[in-house]
Parts: sequence; structure tokens; C-alpha cells
Amino acid sequence: MKTTLKLAALAATLAPFAAQAQDINIAYLASSSQNGFNQAIYEGIQKAAAAHGNVDVEIFDGEFSAPVQFTQVEDLVAGGRFDAMIVTPNDTVGIATALEDASAAGIKVAATLFPIGPDLNNMEPQVEGLVTTVASDPSIGAERQANEVVAFCEDKDPCKVVILIGQLIYPFDNLRYETFQKVLGEHPNIEIVATGEGNYSP
Repeated sequence: MKTTLKLAALAATLAPFAAQAQDINIAYLASSSQNGFNQAIYEGIQKAAAAHGNVDVEIFDGEFSAPVQFTQVEDLVAGGRFDAMIVTPNDTVGIATALEDASAAGIKVAATLFPIGPDLNNMEPQVEGLVTTVASDPSIGAERQANEVVAFCEDKDPCKVVILIGQLIYPFDNLRYETFQKVLGEHPNIEIVATGEGNYSP
């Protein structure tokens, strides 16, 4: 259901561009083009684009690397081929300046999965020129996950827990981690014995 709503929002984002007579070129900057969630977003963008007929979409692989994605934005702005960018950010804070430059160059910018800017709880655009944010507060999902662990551990004392996170260098994963620690830390029977980083690798 949530994915459907997000894809519907992406379709609405494309509509103003597609209403123009000329062809519209959109770059989708995936955090990783190999990632299943990013692929689902891309498929939704393609579906929305196909409904208009004059919209072409190209995907770019961010390789789960903030520097790679930042450079991609710079290169796309310099190249002048694209009218709009949809970004699933690797670094929600660091990429902001590059996207401001893109907006200043006349490129429409939309964010998916996470808001771009310093406040991950704020779904309103925080970068000048950002058209829309199709995202959710990462702390909400993390709190729900932690509460499921609390329920599982209810009759266990001690209940030893390992936290597996993507990459703690990313602001959104730090927010998730802090939320896990806060919720689990309120229950004396729960012991966090280790934290591991999966680096978003299957």
C-alpha cells in the first residue's frame, strides 16, 4: 500500500512536466540501481512517464556512495540533457548543495525515500527549488521495528539483541539507530550485545 501511494505521488510529480508539448528528459538518481527498492521506484517512474508519452527516463547508479551521487548531479547539470531529477539520496545532507545548483540551473528536483536536508523528520522541501518530497520519517519505521522486538522479548530476561543497520555514516541510519537504542533502552530486560553494518549488501 505504501509503495502504491509513493508511486502515485511520483506520477503526480511528473504531470506538470509532461503537460508541456516538448519531450521531457528525467534522470533518476538511484542510491543503487542494483537495489530492489530503488528498482521498484524506477519502475514506478517509468510507468508514470509512459502514461504521458513525451517523457523519457534514464537511471543512474549511485553505488551506495555519497561522492559518486554528488558527482553525478554535477555532471548532469553540466551536461544540460535533463529537465528534471528524481533522487533517492545516499547522503541526505551532503547532496543538498549539488541539488541547489541543479535547481538554479532550471532543473526540477524531487526527492524519494528520505527528505533532503538536515531535518529527516520534516517532509516539507528543505532545499531551495526542490519540487516535492515523496518520503517518510525513518524514525517512525524504526520505532515500529523496535516495538516488535520489545513484544518478542516480553517474556525473556535477559533478551539479547543484535542491531543490524545499513551504514552509520548516513544520517538516516543514525536516526534509525538512535531510535532503536531509545526504545530498546527503556526495557531493562533487553540487552544490546552488538551492532553490525550490512552496507546494504545482500
